[in-house]
Amino acid sequence: TMAGYRRTISFPTPKAAAAANGKLAAAYRVRSASLPCRFHPLVLQLDDDVAALRLVLGGQAPSCSASSVSAAASHIGRVLASLSDLLHHPQAQEPLRRLGMSPLAERLLDDFLRLADAHGSFRQALVALAALQAETRAALRRGDPGRLASAAREQPSTAAARRCSGR
Repeated sequence: TMAGYRRTISFPTPKAAAAANGKLAAAYRVRSASLPCRFHPLVLQLDDDVAALRLVLGGQAPSCSASSVSAAASHIGRVLASLSDLLHHPQAQEPLRRLGMSPLAERLLDDFLRLADAHGSFRQALVALAALQAETRAALRRGDPGRLASAAREQPSTAAARRCSGR
């Protein structure tokens, strides 16, 4: 070694010690600046969003209530936003640039676009369904058979749109 310089070796914090001190572990993870590390803030955010989505989808008995569907759609939106943030990071884009137009890179990007498109279609179907539900409730509340018949005629086209967006 050169005079005046000492060699040092750094070891990562052991998992048991990091788990014992949650605040220190969280601060350690947030300070990371490299993407390959699994503790990068963007990767952690994606992990948290996926875990929250899994809790919503698998935690309870399947429920078709409007609030549970809305919550699941909201969590899917967060996962897509986190994945988009990660894919826009320069260090995540570099391997894709190096691969050029490789089949793996193309497939990854195509699948991400399909996922985002399916989410957008699903959101549109939810908005249309919410509008139809509001119109039906208003017709029932007012006792207006004309508006109720109109809402009933609209329902099959909304159901068809939902089936198409599921593909």
